[in-house]
Amino acid sequence: MKNKKDIIYCSRSTALFFFICVITYSKSFGIDINPASFSEEILNSISDNEHVIFAPGNYPMDKSLSDAFGKAGMNGITFENTGTTPALFYSNTNETMFISFNNINSLILRNLSFNNVQITIRASENVLVTNCFMEGMSTLPTNKADHNLILFNTCISSTIKNCNLKWTNPSQNGKGIKFWRGSDNKCIDNNITGLLRGGIDNAESSNFLIEGGFISRDTAIGDEDHGIYIHDITNGTVKNIHIQNFTPTSSGGSLKLKNVDNIEVNNNNFYGSGILLRIEKEVSTYRLEHIWIHNNFMETTADINSWTPDYSPLAILIENNCLKDGHISISSAISSTINALNNFTNTEGGIYNNKYTSDLFLSDYDINTSGNTLGTLESPIDCSANSLSLELIHRDRTENPTVKIYPNPSSHIINIEINEKEQEIFKIYNMLGQDVTNLTERILNSSTKISIGISNLIAGVYYVKTKKHRWKVNKK
Repeated sequence: MKNKKDIIYCSRSTALFFFICVITYSKSFGIDINPASFSEEILNSISDNEHVIFAPGNYPMDKSLSDAFGKAGMNGITFENTGTTPALFYSNTNETMFISFNNINSLILRNLSFNNVQITIRASENVLVTNCFMEGMSTLPTNKADHNLILFNTCISSTIKNCNLKWTNPSQNGKGIKFWRGSDNKCIDNNITGLLRGGIDNAESSNFLIEGGFISRDTAIGDEDHGIYIHDITNGTVKNIHIQNFTPTSSGGSLKLKNVDNIEVNNNNFYGSGILLRIEKEVSTYRLEHIWIHNNFMETTADINSWTPDYSPLAILIENNCLKDGHISISSAISSTINALNNFTNTEGGIYNNKYTSDLFLSDYDINTSGNTLGTLESPIDCSANSLSLELIHRDRTENPTVKIYPNPSSHIINIEINEKEQEIFKIYNMLGQDVTNLTERILNSSTKISIGISNLIAGVYYVKTKKHRWKVNKK
C-alpha cells in the first residue's frame, strides 16, 4: 500500500500532467478569429507557433490593422481559413493596404483572400503561401518596382504555390509576384492574370524554381515588361508553364533572361511571343552562360532571340523546341563561346533538332547547328509532341491513388469516388483558371461518390479540384 507521501506525490503529478494536457490540448486548436472579433488587440495577442484560424467572411482593413497583422507574423505562425468560402481581407478605404512580415521563420498563409492588400515578406525563411487569392490594386506605391501583389524580399527557402493572382487597376498595370534577392525559392502552379505589366519578376537571387501554372495578360494598358523576367541570377529552372498575350518586342516577350548563368527552360508553352536572351554591360556578376532551352512549344510570332551587343554568350544549348510561327535568332555572338560545353548536358552548345517556320538568323554561321527542320506551306511543321506539355501545367497532384474519376473523357456526366469531407469543397476550372462550377450540376451525392452533370460545358479540358486533389477532365 502506498504511503501518504506517495499518494500526495502522485496526486500532484497527475494534476501537473492534467494541467499540461489541458494547455497542450487548447493550444492545438489555436486561435479562432471571425470578422466580429478581428481587431488590433487580438492580433497583438498572437505569439510564436500559434495556429490562427480565420472563419469565412469579410475582414475590412485599415492601416492600423494592416500593421498589426504584419507584426503578428511571429516564428512558426500559421494563418489559415479552413472553411469552404473565402476569408476576405480588403481595404476599407480607397487606398491599398500593405501587410509586411519581417524577419520570420516558418510562416504559413493558407486559403486566404486579399483584395487591395499587398503582401510583402522580408528577410524570412521557410515561408509558405498556398491556395491564396490576391486581387488589386486601387492605389499604388510611388515606385513602380513595388507594383506587385506579393513581394518576397531577401527570402530563403520560401514557396508560393497554387495561388490565383489578378491585377485589376485600370489606370496602371503591375506584376503578380516578385522575388528580389534570396535563394532556394519556389513558385509552383500559380495562375496570374489581369491587366499585367508582367507576371513574375525574379532578380538578384540563386537556385530558384518556377514550375507550372498560367500567366495571361489582358488587353494591353500602360507599359509592358515580360511574362517572366529573370535577371542577375545564377542557377534556376523554368518549366511546365503556359504564358500568353505578351507582345513579341524587346519590351515584351513571354520570358526574358538577362545576365543569368546556369538556367534551364524546359517544356513550356509560349503564345504570342517567345524568349529573349540579353546581356547588359558591366551591371552584373553574371553574363549569359550555360543556358539550356529545350522541348518548348511556341506559337504566334514566338521567337528565341539573342541580342548581346557587349558580350558574347557562353555554352548556349537550344534544342528540341517547336516554333510554330517563329524562328531562332542569334546576333553579336562568337561561335567559339556559344559552342562551349554546356554544364547541364556536358555537350557542346548550339542549335539542334528544332522546328520553325522562318529560317535561322545567325550572325556567325560557325555556331553548331544540326537536325533542325524548316516548315513550309507545302510541308508544315508538326508541334504536337511539344504541345503535349500543356497537360503538365495543371498536373494531377493526387495524394491518394485510390481516388477515381470516370468516365474520362465524358460528354454528360463524370463520377468521382472521394470522401465526404472533400466533396464539400470541389470546384471545376477551365484552362484559363476560371471557376465554371456554376455551369455544372450535382446529380448524385453519397458518402463515397458524387456525380456531376457537365452537359453545359463546352468541349475542352477542365480541372476538378478539392482541397488535396486535382484531376484533368476532358469534355467531349
